[in-house]
Amino acid sequence: MCFCIGKGNPFTESDSKETKKTSEMRVAGKYTFENNEESEWRIDREEIDEKSGESKLFEKIAEKRGKSISFDFKKVSKKETIYRILRTDKKSINVAEIEVFEPKKQTSFTYKSVGNPNVKTFISIPASVSPKTRILLVMAGRTRNADDYIDSWINWTAANDYIVIAPQFDEKNWAEPNGYNFGNIIANDAEPFTVIPKKNWAFTIVENIAELVRLKFGITDKQYDLFGHSAGGQFVHRFLLVMPKTNVRLAIAANPGFYTVPDLDIAFPYGLMNFPFSLSYKDLIAVTGKNVVLMRGTADVLRTENLRQTPEADAQGKNRFERAAYMLGKVKKFNPKSNWELIDVPNIGHDQKGMAVAAQEYLKIKFGRK
Repeated sequence: MCFCIGKGNPFTESDSKETKKTSEMRVAGKYTFENNEESEWRIDREEIDEKSGESKLFEKIAEKRGKSISFDFKKVSKKETIYRILRTDKKSINVAEIEVFEPKKQTSFTYKSVGNPNVKTFISIPASVSPKTRILLVMAGRTRNADDYIDSWINWTAANDYIVIAPQFDEKNWAEPNGYNFGNIIANDAEPFTVIPKKNWAFTIVENIAELVRLKFGITDKQYDLFGHSAGGQFVHRFLLVMPKTNVRLAIAANPGFYTVPDLDIAFPYGLMNFPFSLSYKDLIAVTGKNVVLMRGTADVLRTENLRQTPEADAQGKNRFERAAYMLGKVKKFNPKSNWELIDVPNIGHDQKGMAVAAQEYLKIKFGRK
């Protein structure tokens, strides 16, 4: 691959001798970088252990003087692999930071934001990424096993021109239910609720991760799709309520334990009475007008210890299968023209793998994806 000036070149031009930096994500492979004049080129590589987070910097793995440099930007196994290409000429000093990923495999990167814990984010990418590639976020269940979840999507990713991302919100920093199931929007269970700043919401972080990946891979489509199972399904539907102006194209909430229904006579978190935020009628019409699928396994009928069994939850149904129908009924009652729909997955219980297959089939029907 050749990334020349004006054709995907990560470097920016400068009229003064100042340092300019850019940051990108790319598929691992051989790249050529070019300049219009003689330059000094240098490549460093940072390796970050995907398990421990330990970082090592390898300096000057390649150096050259000339108008271009070619290099095989390999992904180091089990390491976040970031290359820094330094180009110095008479006018400017430019640094391109490029993180590379091996396609058709599970790998990860660390999302960092001010004032928040780091979020390890698993990712799977196709063999080539273009501006038309789409993004799907996958939200794991109660055990926060985002690595297992993304494994269910790797083969599909490779065949369908999607980047799939699975952020791992660990239990230590994002405790259940407030920190994850409710998106980290409130700090306490009892009223009056203490609202957490928006920059610290798990909901905000998910939206920011999607945008980060979009920008760094150079994808033009600002929308993305969202799938969550179990606690991840709770995350998905509440995400839409709290962030009605989100860039989500399609949301699939699979087998949530219980719901926050669009009903002002039912107390939060089961309904919107005393909801911590102001939601207008227009907002709720926008949310219920989105493309949303409530997906339920026909065998997901067990009342296990992981299923909330309060009187308020049981009012929605005795199991996850019944509660999905209750939620759709509430949505349709509020907005008869709602685009939400309910899909049954035959003979599947509380199983993210089986629900992932069903979601992939739905994407094929909805968007012509395989």
